[in-house]
Amino acid sequence: MMMERSFQVRGARGWGRKLLIPLLAVVWMLVGLYSEKPDEALACSCIGPLPLSEAMTHKTAVFAGKVTDIVPPESKPVMSSAEPVLVTLEVSRVWKGQVPPEVQLTTAMSSASCGYDGFHVGGEFLVLAHGEEQPLQTGLCDGTQPLAAAEPELSELGAGYEPLAKPSVAEQPQGPTSEGAEGLNEGKSVSSYWIPAGITLVVLAGLLLFILNKKRSA
Repeated sequence: MMMERSFQVRGARGWGRKLLIPLLAVVWMLVGLYSEKPDEALACSCIGPLPLSEAMTHKTAVFAGKVTDIVPPESKPVMSSAEPVLVTLEVSRVWKGQVPPEVQLTTAMSSASCGYDGFHVGGEFLVLAHGEEQPLQTGLCDGTQPLAAAEPELSELGAGYEPLAKPSVAEQPQGPTSEGAEGLNEGKSVSSYWIPAGITLVVLAGLLLFILNKKRSA
């Protein structure tokens, strides 16, 4: 009986060790994914700069404007490079679309996810955006660029026209605020928690196996 008991204990230990090794490997893999920077994990690949006339056919709005506010995405334990940044611009000139004097748009926080990360408060930009309502969307592949670097495009665009007249306070739509930007990110934040949740489950499973092996060997 003692010999049989000894074989059972050794078998349980061997089984536990065999299972624990792949579990630890999975933990290290998940930790690597968790700690990897977004721009190292992803890369943006644009088809190539389209001619301005062709690019405009795919855009809802083309305008020049000065950035007045930037709201970064809500900070979370795991951040995706595609998290949206909310940018507000004061529009000075329009070449396509019914664009109001103030526009809000979103772009991915990192160029790794084809976001345009060159926006800064006070900077003036030529913006090519898409979307049916505010906030519009733009990105690295859309052709958005600093206004000072867009002389060839501005020459091709011509004079343009003024933005829409500013509506009265009663008629003015309420755009997203900082809280609204957080709500915008809410739907995308759920999927970003699977990595730490997976790490926790694997670690707990490893601890449970360790405790069971200790009890069997006692």
